[in-house]
Amino acid sequence: MGHSLQQVGELAWSAFQAVNTRVPASPAPTPAWAPGPPLKSHQRSRPPLGYPRETDSLCPRCVVETRRQIIAGERD
Repeated sequence: MGHSLQQVGELAWSAFQAVNTRVPASPAPTPAWAPGPPLKSHQRSRPPLGYPRETDSLCPRCVVETRRQIIAGERD
């Protein structure tokens, strides 16, 4: 049964891909609050991967200190 189910899945996937390549891409819906339509996956940039990775996360103590500095006007 598992083998036949796999074959049905492969056949359905092939049929879907055949139809998908022939149908023109429609524009993505744009939410009212957005400045434009969302980018397609091939249009988005990817973060650089490597070691060590750079992050903007802060430790809990750093968050409190940064908030205090922003409220005091010492930091943007």
